[in-house]
Amino acid sequence: MTTIRRREIVRRGSWLWACILGPVSLACSASPDATLAEGEQSEAVPEGGMDIGVLAKAMSDFSGQDLSGTNLSGQDLAGSNFTNANLEGATLLDANLAGANFTGANLRLINATGANLREAQLPNTDISQGSLSAANLILANLEGANLFGAVLLSADFQGANLRGAILQSANMRVTRFIGADLGNADLFRADLVDADLRQMTLAGASLVGADLTNAVVSETNLQGADLEVARFADADLRDSDLRNANLTNADLRRTDLRGADLRGATITGVDFSVAIVDDTTQF
Repeated sequence: MTTIRRREIVRRGSWLWACILGPVSLACSASPDATLAEGEQSEAVPEGGMDIGVLAKAMSDFSGQDLSGTNLSGQDLAGSNFTNANLEGATLLDANLAGANFTGANLRLINATGANLREAQLPNTDISQGSLSAANLILANLEGANLFGAVLLSADFQGANLRGAILQSANMRVTRFIGADLGNADLFRADLVDADLRQMTLAGASLVGADLTNAVVSETNLQGADLEVARFADADLRDSDLRNANLTNADLRRTDLRGADLRGATITGVDFSVAIVDDTTQF
C-alpha cells in the first residue's frame, strides 16, 4: 500500500489540484473549481495528473520530510527548505537547488549529478558516498559536512565554505576549489588529480596520503597542513604558503615550488627530484 506522506491543495487557474507526496514520487489530480469569467481560458489538464514540476514549485517546504529514494531530477526547487529532511538515495539529476537549505539533512547516497546548488546551505549534512559530479556548488556552505567517499568529479566549489568537512577517500578529480575554504578539513586519501585549488585555504587540513598529481595549488594557504605521504608530482605550488606543514615522505617530483614558502615545514624523506625551485623559494 502506498503511504501518503503529505497532501496539498494548489489552485491553478480554474482548477484545484490535490497534490500528494508519496514515498518515491510526487503526483497530483485536478477538479474544476469555478466557472471561467468572460475572456478567461482554462489551463489544459495533463492526462494522468499534474506535472511534478508544478507540485515541486507549490511545495517548497520539505523540512523534516522523509524523501528517501524520491526522484526529483530536473525539478526547479530553488530556495526550498529541506532542513533535517531525509533524502537518502534520492535522485536529483540536473535539479535546480540554488539557495536551498539542507541544514542537518541526510543526503547519503544521493545522485545530484549536474545539480545547481549555488549558495545552498549544507552545513553538517551527511552526503557520504553520494554523487555531486559536475554540480554547481559555488559559494555553497558545507561547513562540517560529511562527504566521505563522495564522487565530486568536475564539481565547482569556487568560494565555498568546507571548513572542517570530511572528504576522506572522496573522488575530486578535475574539481574546482578556487577561493574555497577547507581549513581543518579531513582529506585523507582524497583523489585530487588535476584539481584546481588556487587561492584557497587548506590551513590545518589533513591531506595524508592524498593524490594531488598535476593539481594547481598556487597561492594557496597550507600552513600547518598534514601532507604526509601526499603526492604532488607535476603539481603547481607556486607562491603557496607551506609554513610549518608536515611533508614527511611526500612526493614533490617535478613540482613547481617557485615563490613557495616552506619555512618551518617538516621535509624528512621528501622526494624533490627535478622539482622547480629558484631564489624565491624559501626553506
